[in-house]
Amino acid sequence: MPNQSSRQNNMAIASLITGILSIPMLCLCYLGVPLAIVAVILGVLGRKKADEEMGGEGAGVALAGMITGGVTLGLVVVGIAFYAISALGRSV
Repeated sequence: MPNQSSRQNNMAIASLITGILSIPMLCLCYLGVPLAIVAVILGVLGRKKADEEMGGEGAGVALAGMITGGVTLGLVVVGIAFYAISALGRSV
């Protein structure tokens, strides 16, 4: 029987890893966007699992994964907005 302290929330850990990787991968032709989406989805699932099955263990890691994925998606929106503003400025 596994020890209670050895349980891990693998979805939360995967969310954090993909969220962290999404930020530098954003510089490589927007490869960070799919990673960010995966980070947010895994974060939501990991947080749900932490709350329901693990007594809250791993909820913070899942939240960090969701935040890093959200930051990447936010950077994409800001980048697109800057691009659109600069394109409109040149066409006038």
